[in-house]
Amino acid sequence: LTLAGEMIRQKGWTANYGAAIRSYPNAVTAYPMIGGKKFFAKLTENGAKHIVKDILAKQKTSISNPGAEAKSKHEKFMVKFSNTYSDFHVNDDCISCGICKNVCPAKNISIESKKPVFHHHCESCMACIQHCPKRAINYQDKTQKRGRYTHPDIGHKVIASYYKETMK
Repeated sequence: LTLAGEMIRQKGWTANYGAAIRSYPNAVTAYPMIGGKKFFAKLTENGAKHIVKDILAKQKTSISNPGAEAKSKHEKFMVKFSNTYSDFHVNDDCISCGICKNVCPAKNISIESKKPVFHHHCESCMACIQHCPKRAINYQDKTQKRGRYTHPDIGHKVIASYYKETMK
């Protein structure tokens, strides 16, 4: 949240409300995903309901600047994964469904010769890995045996429709 608040200010915009939602830890390239999906889905849902209620009631909150330590940790973590396109690989389980292409917010994936091809605009969201129905997409040698997570109420079709709308 604090990093988002800073980005909003850098754009010259004003935010009247800011809150954090604890969500499922899905950085599958960084660590094995732990915890129960149901626990984190419920945690996220409850947090989101509270925030929606506040926004509808026109509550205002302050958005603090991130401390130097928080920014440094975030930057050190993200630099490991920026433009990771060259470290993705697709195994023979791929069924050429195109879900990976459709959930990519950067439009970084094309399907060529019935396989995903990763280009130079990866945002490291890992939606391609998380949504692959056959677990055919992996990152380096890190994700083959790690869990996957997608929110039980928001599947690849919802995500793809959002990106389709925002790219017009």
